[in-house]
Amino acid sequence: MKKIFKFLVALLLLLTVAQAEKLVVLTENNFPPYNYMEDGEIRGISYEIVKEILKRAEIDSEIKMVDWEKGYKLIQESSNVALFSTIRSKKREKLFKWVGPIGSIEMVFLAKKSFEKKLSSIEDIKSLKKIGLQVESDYSSEALKERGFENLSYSGVNSLNALYLYTGKIDLWLGTEYQMRSHI
Repeated sequence: MKKIFKFLVALLLLLTVAQAEKLVVLTENNFPPYNYMEDGEIRGISYEIVKEILKRAEIDSEIKMVDWEKGYKLIQESSNVALFSTIRSKKREKLFKWVGPIGSIEMVFLAKKSFEKKLSSIEDIKSLKKIGLQVESDYSSEALKERGFENLSYSGVNSLNALYLYTGKIDLWLGTEYQMRSHI
């Protein structure tokens, strides 16, 4: 099951933000090539774009890396906070003010080479023991739950999904090719 989603930088700037107050801009590690940590520094395509937007707009800001669930929660509870990178969806549309798109991603299921079951439909995938995902609040999880999936397993970090797939704890791993390549 492959789907292509528009990928957006959600700067989520509130119109009432005072210019004098520092804007806290959050991103997550684990989403290469868009945003990731390398040699102790934030890097990636989205990071460079956001950094340049903030510079050109002369916005006093600080970019911090946090885990996805923490960032997603903070953006909904706090003012003067922005978050990137995220996928735009109907459910999220009214939650944020959007800037973008900056690209697209393809979500794919990954199985071990020895996986022998034939998957021809969504129902076939629903019948599997476990599908590995990183976190419950990301777009992939939301999309599967909307389609009635109950066999979801959350690792917290994608490197564990690679291990869980290898050891048979999960049957499939859902993510982007970039995420998977950085962990296998």
